[in-house]
Amino acid sequence: MREKAIRLLLSLAVAVALGFGARQAFASPGPTGPGTGGSCSEGTCDYWCVTQAGANYGFCLNGTCVCRSGP
Repeated sequence: MREKAIRLLLSLAVAVALGFGARQAFASPGPTGPGTGGSCSEGTCDYWCVTQAGANYGFCLNGTCVCRSGP
């Protein structure tokens, strides 16, 4: 009986943790920064990526700002 109660509590704890994580993932805001609205400026994108996102450079791809840290 005691093992069954422990398994039930452990299962409940895992379900609560997964539910909380899913809730946080769906509640997070969308992407921010330049070029997220369909238009992109190369200079603004590069500056934002270097200063705000911690990347080495940024460029526009299909109207969206893309930040890169590698070559």
